[in-house]
Amino acid sequence: LRRRYGHPRRPTGRVRASTASAPAAGSPSAEPATAPWNTDCTHYSGNGRTRQGDTGKRVLQVQCMLTKRGYGVGDSGADGIFGSGTDTAVRAFQRDGGLSADGIVGHDTWTALRDED
Repeated sequence: LRRRYGHPRRPTGRVRASTASAPAAGSPSAEPATAPWNTDCTHYSGNGRTRQGDTGKRVLQVQCMLTKRGYGVGDSGADGIFGSGTDTAVRAFQRDGGLSADGIVGHDTWTALRDED
């Protein structure tokens, strides 16, 4: 405590409210969540090329993962249709991730979308 405050701190016997309400170490509420951030996105597990004009589960997967990462995919939301809103979101995600912003979800974009960081 000397390093932190410049003088020794004497115990007062008082407990701060923030300390009293904190969960005990090892308690279930103190443990971090172990589920990946994209658990709800289980529509497609492959890495097939996906681009504007495509429809179906692959597109729904892309839209779900983009939405979870904070990218808006258009007014309709995740609807399984790769329209202009999804294209814009894919390109923004690619740019932000240092990928080629071509709007095509290929191997590298799939990998980046599935990365938990």
